[in-house]
Amino acid sequence: MRHAGTQSGQHETEDEKVPFFETVMKVSEDLLPSRVYASRVSASKTTRYFVGRFPIFVKKTPSCSPLIAFTYVDEGAPSLKGLSTHLEAYRDMLQSLPGFEFLSFRSLVQGSGRGVLPHCPGAVCRQFG
Repeated sequence: MRHAGTQSGQHETEDEKVPFFETVMKVSEDLLPSRVYASRVSASKTTRYFVGRFPIFVKKTPSCSPLIAFTYVDEGAPSLKGLSTHLEAYRDMLQSLPGFEFLSFRSLVQGSGRGVLPHCPGAVCRQFG
């Protein structure tokens, strides 16, 4: 069941994001990032929205529209092609919004365990180190 959710907080699933953008942000469904999947056994097709599954964060503002922060996490790919593809999928929707933030996270250091982030600010190290 899809519901519009709140005007602040975090939205992670398609069932949270689609009604939020349609109801709260007044974005037409045809502008939402989507991918069409064809059935392997029939002629039917299914449209899925926000297939990247990156969370969005919504912050109430003094203006009428909440501020939306979109996220993208790159797992250390050698190029920015993934980010470029992601932004292209979101382009029409982003252009329809009065404003937004876009947060991109990319792995710069590979390794495991503590100590892989030698120049890490304290709060970040406590959270991720």
